[in-house]
Amino acid sequence: MAKESKSFLQPSDDKIDVNDIPELGEEYFDSGQQLYAERHVIAIGIDADVLAWFKDRGPDYQAQINNLLRKYMEAHNG
Repeated sequence: MAKESKSFLQPSDDKIDVNDIPELGEEYFDSGQQLYAERHVIAIGIDADVLAWFKDRGPDYQAQINNLLRKYMEAHNG
């Protein structure tokens, strides 16, 4: 690839115009939501058909199981 093409595709940081990006104040960061809680790896027995059902829905099946358990917990926490 020619040097000109490479520099166009990967400009150096000082060539990037960031003037139209608004500043983020402390309120923005203070209002942030924690995306991930502390995680623990455990062994749990799950029926084969239940596990197969989640695995059929994609490679992130463990996250899906966690999300379902979180929603159940939140619905019954009170």
